[in-house]
Amino acid sequence: MDDPLYNPSSSIWLLDFLHLITTGGEKRVEFKVNDCKPGGNPATFPATFYPRILTVDLSPNNAMEREIKSVRLSNSANIKDMVVQIIKRNGSIINPSYLPKSKLDGENPIAEFAPGITGKSLKINVLSEDHSIPLSFDIDIRVCLEGNLTIASRKSWSVKKTNLITISSPVNLVFIHHTDGSNCTTETECRQRVRNIQHGHMEERKFTDIGYSFLVGGDGRVYEGRGWGKEGAHTAGYNNISIAMAFIGDFSSYLPNEAAFTALRNLIAYGVSIDKISTSYKLSGHRDAANAATKCPGQSLYNVITKWHRYITNP
Repeated sequence: MDDPLYNPSSSIWLLDFLHLITTGGEKRVEFKVNDCKPGGNPATFPATFYPRILTVDLSPNNAMEREIKSVRLSNSANIKDMVVQIIKRNGSIINPSYLPKSKLDGENPIAEFAPGITGKSLKINVLSEDHSIPLSFDIDIRVCLEGNLTIASRKSWSVKKTNLITISSPVNLVFIHHTDGSNCTTETECRQRVRNIQHGHMEERKFTDIGYSFLVGGDGRVYEGRGWGKEGAHTAGYNNISIAMAFIGDFSSYLPNEAAFTALRNLIAYGVSIDKISTSYKLSGHRDAANAATKCPGQSLYNVITKWHRYITNP
């Protein structure tokens, strides 16, 4: 599972649109986030550098891949051919775009890529007639992250009303949990699992409500627990300064499915976009909390989150 997290900068991180549709106790959140204006990455080949091979990091200090729309040369008069390669985070190279001389005639020749093609960096190789003449081009970086998220509100699965303590937002710390017990892959199963967890927390542990802020199901939905800006009962010593996102199930020996990972990624992105999670947030597993005597969020899941960009071992 690739790192679903990223490092948005408040100065360039732009929420294009946010649209909420509420139906049957669910909110479908559609969002698109840009972190670079179109054509906002001009670069120049140094003169006398031959062969002209340049690697451009699309997200410095950031593990997130970006979608590349195009690479446009400012002038093709001095060019014999050009090859543009997209390099993934794991170092693999995909979708090389070769532009021979026949395709470089005219002003502003462009290498375009199919929608959805993402990478961590670009490798551009240019063969020119006179390599003493500098070349310039623009990299058109588009969408860093876009997606949609279905949040099942409390009223869609619970009739219980509780008074919860409000905490300051945005929070700087996200804890990843698993609920233990059986997982779920359908809406019916997941809603019942959330009800059962709430019952156990309130009746057996004597919590005032379900302990988690949100729960993530294998059906790809996010189930609202205590929600944004409310004190939790999930990580002792951190409940009033953090938010908890719990995968439904026991992930000691296997991982959540892709739908669940995608939902978590989009939930964090959405939380940042509405200023409930800090743009400089950090992320830890439940077991990383001070004095936490637990194996949560399960060894298999824990092995994955420790590789994520925002992970810290000592929250």
